[in-house]
Amino acid sequence: MKQQNASLQQHSENSPWKSKKAWLFLLFFGLQSSAFFSIITWLAPIATSAGMTLLQAGTLLSVMTTVQIFLNILLPLAMERFFTRRFWLLVMLFSGTAAILLFWTGNHSLMWGGAVLMGIPLGGLFPIALLLPLDETENADDANRWTAMMQTGGFIIGGVLPLLIAFVYDWTTNHAYTLTIMLILYVGMFICTFLFNKE
Repeated sequence: MKQQNASLQQHSENSPWKSKKAWLFLLFFGLQSSAFFSIITWLAPIATSAGMTLLQAGTLLSVMTTVQIFLNILLPLAMERFFTRRFWLLVMLFSGTAAILLFWTGNHSLMWGGAVLMGIPLGGLFPIALLLPLDETENADDANRWTAMMQTGGFIIGGVLPLLIAFVYDWTTNHAYTLTIMLILYVGMFICTFLFNKE
């Protein structure tokens, strides 16, 4: 009984729900999930509203997805050899922000460049986010608790915000608001990234 009580006390002391950094990880994971689902859902409608044909819009989405797949394979290898976790986070976030601004122009040539750039954070942010709890925990049990909290809350956020974009678009019929919300998501991730080292 004493051993069980000690175990419960240790579990309570190590609970991620009491950690500010765990909440930051949850928010970051939610923002990156929202950005991923939003861009996958809304890139083609954004492209057609800018005057692209359905074939061009579908190809634009395919280009972005192709870059994403390559990043999913190459990024873990690069992270083992070069620079810090924060460096890669900033690269991903700058790429995503630049891509949104290129989509915003409505210029078809620039939008193709935006699709290539957007594939970088779509392929890189998720695997980096999964590693964040491992950097802050000392054993498998704590890592599992942090990861469970981060993914549970994060995927809830990731499911709600793309729906918000749908409501906003139905109300405004203007994808400028769609892109504004996406940009806000990336600004939020920038803020989380800089706060990680302060907690």
